[in-house]
Amino acid sequence: MRILLAGSVSPFTGREELHWMHAISKGIKELGFKIDTFMLPIVQNPLLLPGQMMALRLLNIKAICDLLITVGYPAFVLNHPRKRVLLLLYVDLPCLPKNWKVNTV
Repeated sequence: MRILLAGSVSPFTGREELHWMHAISKGIKELGFKIDTFMLPIVQNPLLLPGQMMALRLLNIKAICDLLITVGYPAFVLNHPRKRVLLLLYVDLPCLPKNWKVNTV
């Protein structure tokens, strides 16, 4: 199984995602799977984010991997039929719909 771990990095933020990606990659390698990591460069400018998110959504990575694991924002917009998302929530969000399943670590 080919696994791709994707995250996003901004010049001055997003260091937590780098630590999570390293930990996830290490754990998956210990299980005997081959994993590749991919860091998406993002500029945290509100005027540029919609265009960047659309560009990420249009990336065709279906042929590259069998499973996509995304870490953080805005990497979760990548499109793949077998995708797992890890979002790092720092606050309690009472506005989430009741049928959403949120796993906390």
